[in-house]
Amino acid sequence: MSRGDGDRAPVVTPCKHCGAPIEQRGGRGRRRSYCPDRGCQAAAKREREIRRATPGLEGALARAEDLYERMEKGLANAIAPLAAALFALLLWLWHLPRPYRATFESDLLYWTMHLTLLASALCLWHVLICRERRELQRAVVAGIVTVVQMGLLGAAITLAPRLLYDPHVLTTQLWGLTPLEDQQLGGLIMWVPGCAIVILAALAAVGRTLLSPASSVQR
Repeated sequence: MSRGDGDRAPVVTPCKHCGAPIEQRGGRGRRRSYCPDRGCQAAAKREREIRRATPGLEGALARAEDLYERMEKGLANAIAPLAAALFALLLWLWHLPRPYRATFESDLLYWTMHLTLLASALCLWHVLICRERRELQRAVVAGIVTVVQMGLLGAAITLAPRLLYDPHVLTTQLWGLTPLEDQQLGGLIMWVPGCAIVILAALAAVGRTLLSPASSVQR
């Protein structure tokens, strides 16, 4: 029987400023680099400012290090909106009538559609299933964006007055449905259960993050 998160040995890393041990929180997210209650981060920032002002190689290296840290932070902040935007773009693209029809005419396009949708969905779910307070806001925003765009697409497919996907003209009779009814059912599944799953995932992330002892501020 596997042990729960509470039974796992805590990960301890040294502070980048004073070297004191820091107990890291469970879950994803960047690890703490500085002591949370000793002012080490502010002290390290002051030292970097002094080093950046130093002429010569030492100052250049300090400026390069500062640029790298800002780029890393910016990339981490951009992951959530990029994941939500990429999933929305691909979902709408492959549900347009012409690209959708083309996937039935080309094996390459067929597998490209499935693989790109799968990869973008995995990126999105990586954002939605967060365990850190600092990731929570980005996860919730990504969830809201996903629910809105999926809801709009599902509603558009469900309420369309005519058939959009003619490759299914001869494939629905076996199930006792007309092609338009089959299209409406597919849109409704995306609209209601699909959006509900994303909403539940976002709510679960909120509850898990707020209730997890690992997410609380260390005393």
